[in-house]
Amino acid sequence: MIAIMLAAYLCVLVASAGIFVVQLTHGADHGAGADHDSGGGNNGGHGTGSWSLLVSVRFWSFGMLAFGLVGTALTLLELTSPIATGVLASIMGVVSGFATDALLRWLRRSSPSSHTTSTDVVGRVGRVLVPIDPGARGKIRVEIKESAQDFIASASEAIHEGEAVVIEEEGADGTVIVSRAPNEIA
Repeated sequence: MIAIMLAAYLCVLVASAGIFVVQLTHGADHGAGADHDSGGGNNGGHGTGSWSLLVSVRFWSFGMLAFGLVGTALTLLELTSPIATGVLASIMGVVSGFATDALLRWLRRSSPSSHTTSTDVVGRVGRVLVPIDPGARGKIRVEIKESAQDFIASASEAIHEGEAVVIEEEGADGTVIVSRAPNEIA
């Protein structure tokens, strides 16, 4: 009986490890079976409850991994009876699946965006990297969201390398229109 249970735990452990390898090598966002929030953009409303976990690859992957690990460890170490081992492994599998799914959903909702929008850029002060001449483009660097970002810039006046500039507006082609920064800001 113990050998059969150990074989079952090991099979589940190997299967869950295989799922992780496939997800890591092919990406979890490709094709069928990938986890998607249901509800048409609904973040946290109906459609994202516990029933959706029945089709969640994430839930089953982590649940199977915990079930296989706990079952194998308790069986090999002979810490509990086979029935208690099965119950504990099942409980840990369900708890691990729920906890991991909840944690990853929370992280996805709470992680800040690193994408820069025009409202993030306009009004910022930057430094000229490549000089800007009227009618020609140069390059500036701006600190936005704790990282340095470079932009192609144009101006109505000549601005030299190292000078401070203020971003007046964002152009339609992703460039920015700048002007020399006042001495108080520079």
